[in-house]
Amino acid sequence: MARDIWSSIDDSLLKSCQHLDVESRFKYCIRKDEYVFCSTLWWIWRDRNNLIFNPLDKWTPAKVRSLCIASSKELKSVQQLQPAILPTSLISDWNPPHDSRFKVNYDASVNENSQLAGFRCVIRDSLGKWIKSCNGTLPFGSVLRCEFFAIWRGLILIWKCGIRDLICETDCLHGLLAIRTLEPFDTAVDKDLLLKIHEVTQWSWKVEFSLIQRTANNAADYLTKQASASMRKYTE
Repeated sequence: MARDIWSSIDDSLLKSCQHLDVESRFKYCIRKDEYVFCSTLWWIWRDRNNLIFNPLDKWTPAKVRSLCIASSKELKSVQQLQPAILPTSLISDWNPPHDSRFKVNYDASVNENSQLAGFRCVIRDSLGKWIKSCNGTLPFGSVLRCEFFAIWRGLILIWKCGIRDLICETDCLHGLLAIRTLEPFDTAVDKDLLLKIHEVTQWSWKVEFSLIQRTANNAADYLTKQASASMRKYTE
């Protein structure tokens, strides 16, 4: 399966380096096309995991190939847009926004014992004052989908509070890129929430998304784990 996927994407890549040892082969492939190489490795690994944990939902080689190509294009776009999307030094500690702006932090986690996914969003002002928050649980599913749900619910809550200038901080890179491109990484199932987020951000206000380190998201992270353990559906 893996060899078939490599061959379907770039047959010359395998033929050109088949005489090399593993380390030299990796270096050669990265030099030739780092985006295709890294994306293909990632999705072949994901395919094997899917085969183990979801044997009834086996992916076809054509699907894996499509995911590899799409991800390589997205990865290249991210690299080209890196100065605008990913700052060279990610924020490691939470800092209040400037002037009269507000910040909202999101997070999600899965509690395997309760078979629920918890989410939380926390809104704070330029003085660091806690303005509002919401948390809740969803039926067991992907953490990424729960991240999307938290962002969507958080935006609705912020709008109701009358806030019209905010920074949305998340430590989920996949979620951030999906929101920017409107393309989910794993499945089209998440497209509905992405479209809802996009619709809300088009209202008459200023919404800026920013990537931070997990250490700068401690408040949302801690409260999210509490939410998933408490099994509450939704509270504000």
